[in-house]
Amino acid sequence: MTAPPAPPSTAAAAGPLAALPRWLSQALGFIALGLLIFGVLLGMGAAVEAPTVALALAGVALVFAVWRMFAIVHALAVPHGPGVDLERVGGVRRAGLEDEFQRLLRSIKELEFDHEMGKISDRDFEEMETNYRARAIEVMRGLEQTEALHPELQRLLALREEERSGGFVVPGLQSEATAMGDSDETVDDGPVRRVCAACDGRNDADAKFCKHCGKELAA
Repeated sequence: MTAPPAPPSTAAAAGPLAALPRWLSQALGFIALGLLIFGVLLGMGAAVEAPTVALALAGVALVFAVWRMFAIVHALAVPHGPGVDLERVGGVRRAGLEDEFQRLLRSIKELEFDHEMGKISDRDFEEMETNYRARAIEVMRGLEQTEALHPELQRLLALREEERSGGFVVPGLQSEATAMGDSDETVDDGPVRRVCAACDGRNDADAKFCKHCGKELAA
């Protein structure tokens, strides 16, 4: 007795367009829409001239803009889909911040080297250094809000204190940490906080690493 034939797949039942990538099917749809608008204009007696083609393209662009606006409104109306793994999204964000921080370290090192070699003027160096420094501080603050740091990033943060004397230091990070430490000393924090032995910075009671210098806090 032969087995019954397998039911057709959803993609096959939906037609040949279902097997195409989403962007390609959308592009084909807009092309078909443009041809339809162009055909309607020709049917109304319009001549095949540049204004006619431009009007057809404008119609396609208008439909595309409305479609994108609808997609944005729909995305904002739904917080997240049922299949979104929020923990995985948080891990991806931490990994992205760690990668960006390492790229900033390399970029500032290369910037200082080019400035020492005379390839970059003082004005350009100061402007680019300020931008890199501001972004590095933002990334550092974003990493402080995550649950844990990558081991390699922890090592880089620990080496930052040792490299202050003669090595590379992210410009402005230590000055900001010092300013934050001074402000903490003048304001009554209320709850008990842990003090870092390396930089005397105050941290939360449950902190494992210093948020000012990145070193591990003593147990």
